Amino acid sequence: MELPPQVALFPLPDHVLLPGLPQVFRVFEPRYRALAADLAAEEPGQRWLAMPRLASGWQAGYEGSPAYLPVAALALVRDLRPLPGGEALLVVEGLMRCRLECALSMRPYQLAVPSALPDAPLMGDPAPFGAAVAGLVAQVRTRLAADARAAELRARLASAPQPLSALALLGAALLTGADRRQAFLECLEPMRRLAMLQEFGAPASPPRGGGGGGGGGGGGLRPSDN
Repeated sequence: MELPPQVALFPLPDHVLLPGLPQVFRVFEPRYRALAADLAAEEPGQRWLAMPRLASGWQAGYEGSPAYLPVAALALVRDLRPLPGGEALLVVEGLMRCRLECALSMRPYQLAVPSALPDAPLMGDPAPFGAAVAGLVAQVRTRLAADARAAELRARLASAPQPLSALALLGAALLTGADRRQAFLECLEPMRRLAMLQEFGAPASPPRGGGGGGGGGGGGLRPSDN
């Protein structure tokens, strides 16, 4: 996949977007309303976005350019729905892990240059890893609730081309809490990420909406169930 030369940023304090499943966010802060308008002017396949987690102490510099963690999910906005009052709903799908380097921005929101962060290669025979992921997938399928989000996860798991894709889907759907999701995102070792899922356990069904909560600040958006 060819990365964009620059990507707009939606930093959040309490939620970490992971590659795998689309999520819906409600944009409400003026500078991010401007970003939504800029994204709407782009071709659908060029609506790039990254949503890094804000670094500790972000409140002090939030009105300017607050610091953020450099590892985030590079994402595409799959749908953009204007709302009354200038707000908007964004359907955002993380596609891959990336490292962000700050870039000069003349817009009211921050920009960064993304670079890919691929998984480390599996050492030795990959069969045990594949079997372990398949076993976890089977376990999760028996625990999924009968709702639309669970149905989407089932469909994506069924079409996942390889164990690494399935592992990413499980992380995006099952992990809750910004700390756990950030740790999963930053880990480049597939076996360790598998162990994280097994260690953290899985809820009975995937979390709804953003799976965490952006609150009223830190990014100018919040996960939405609408």
